[in-house]
Amino acid sequence: MKIAVVNDTVHPFFNGGAQKRVYEISRRLVQRGHEVRWYSMDYGVKELEGIQMHPVSPSYNLYTNEGKRRIRQALLFAAKLNIREKVDIIDCMSFPYLHCLPALISARRLGVPLVITWFEFWGDYWYQYMGKSGWIGKQIEKMVTRLPQLIISDSEKVKGQLLDVGVASSRIRVVPDGVDNALIAGIEPSEDEYDVVYVGRMLAHKNVEVLIHALAGLDGVTAAIIGQGESLARCVRLSGELGIDGRVKFLGHVASDEEVYATIKSSKVLVLPSTQEGHPLVIPEAYACGVPVIAIEGVCDEFVTHGWNGYLTPLDVKSMRRTIDRAVHQYPALGSPCLGEAKKYDWEKITDMVESVYRGLM
Repeated sequence: MKIAVVNDTVHPFFNGGAQKRVYEISRRLVQRGHEVRWYSMDYGVKELEGIQMHPVSPSYNLYTNEGKRRIRQALLFAAKLNIREKVDIIDCMSFPYLHCLPALISARRLGVPLVITWFEFWGDYWYQYMGKSGWIGKQIEKMVTRLPQLIISDSEKVKGQLLDVGVASSRIRVVPDGVDNALIAGIEPSEDEYDVVYVGRMLAHKNVEVLIHALAGLDGVTAAIIGQGESLARCVRLSGELGIDGRVKFLGHVASDEEVYATIKSSKVLVLPSTQEGHPLVIPEAYACGVPVIAIEGVCDEFVTHGWNGYLTPLDVKSMRRTIDRAVHQYPALGSPCLGEAKKYDWEKITDMVESVYRGLM
């Protein structure tokens, strides 16, 4: 098959779950003899592990100082997207939505199916993100659901949200995110040991401040915070104000996946306080490291079984504090179930699923 994938940002130049998913699946499809073309911003590379790179626009700064996506970047990328090469299928990542329409125009001109892969459905969250103007984002998001022949959802939760806005079940396939179990198995834990680790962007809806407050009431509990974003400086300042800066280490951006996995392996529990997720890639990655996950109730319930491979907690400081204390004291009791869970999400199996979806449309 000749496959076009559309996502403005590219792993490893930009760290994010969507980018890593495209990278991991695409390079495996290439290994299986398929031709993959990735339409993105320009990162100065023509080929990435056999994936043919097609720069659509210059590489723009994605975020404002407030940590929100720049609308201008999304408009410029969408305006320049034009897939001319002959392909058999186009798979367009949903966010930030505006590029999905020119992807559809390209698909119709070429006479090929358009697939949109959906990681999060925002719905009413748009109002929290944009205030009164959120209704615009909400309507655009709903409109984009009507464009593709098929939607690949990364979770049953997102599938349910798509069903709620009128997408037919027959137009949705659930394919979760994956993990490279073989790679992670060969990585040694970091020499620096922690009780708690957080991995992700430092944005408002990730609620890292709640984690910092929870840690303040746990004497001697240490933490590593991996990631960057608009709330990083605020969290660093908060840890100092709470007097825990000596046991909370902010590692910022860690470019090497292997270093991230080594840090997770040296920790007792990974905490994900985010309230806006589909299938966070870091969950199967933590499982592959033998480390349980603390997640927020109602957000990642289909991927975290309370007391088996992790813990679910309400988003409040006291509840999170109690759950972290329990996880630290129970470690490493959940290690074996976590490793078993990770095997279900191996990237080879996920690639099988995506490949099957593509073939079914041809």
